[in-house]
Amino acid sequence: MKKFTILLVLLGIIVILKGYWFWSFCQSFYEETPTEIPQAESIVVLTGGKGRLSQALKLLTPSNARLLFISGVGPHVTLQSIFSEEELLGVDVSKIYLDPKSTSTYQNALEARQYLIEKGVLSVILVTSNYHMKRAFFIFREVFPPNINIIPYAIRSDNFPPEEWWRHPPAVKIALTEFVKYSWYQLFFLFKGK
Repeated sequence: MKKFTILLVLLGIIVILKGYWFWSFCQSFYEETPTEIPQAESIVVLTGGKGRLSQALKLLTPSNARLLFISGVGPHVTLQSIFSEEELLGVDVSKIYLDPKSTSTYQNALEARQYLIEKGVLSVILVTSNYHMKRAFFIFREVFPPNINIIPYAIRSDNFPPEEWWRHPPAVKIALTEFVKYSWYQLFFLFKGK
């Protein structure tokens, strides 16, 4: 009976700690998109969420970035299949690079790192959805060298209302998935080392 009580107490502590970590993780969802456009040498945008690519393209000129790295587009994707003619009007498309290889956030970071180092870039605006930013920023910070400044630029996603995500089952699923993946990557980098 005593072992059972100890087990219940330990289980209760684990549940409370995990609940606190999840609550703490979810605080990142409420970060607002910056009102001022940050200045950087490059922009990296991660595919997978509605609005990410269009927002990154809109940042290209006012941010003074000399390149836009679109990560994880797939092998046969073209700019014309991503953006409308109207969106590309007046945009220097020679500044845009499509990464066809990446299939995960970790691979996004590895591919972007290699490309940006080759181009001598020292600052990057990282564009992704608000629910994805904490994990993405963590992975990019772990993968990128410390001399490259990473500026997070989280955007609001239609499928994830930050002020009431817990009321929508699909958004709850996204939050839990992000938390599990973030926790896994923390362990991955802890044991991988630099």
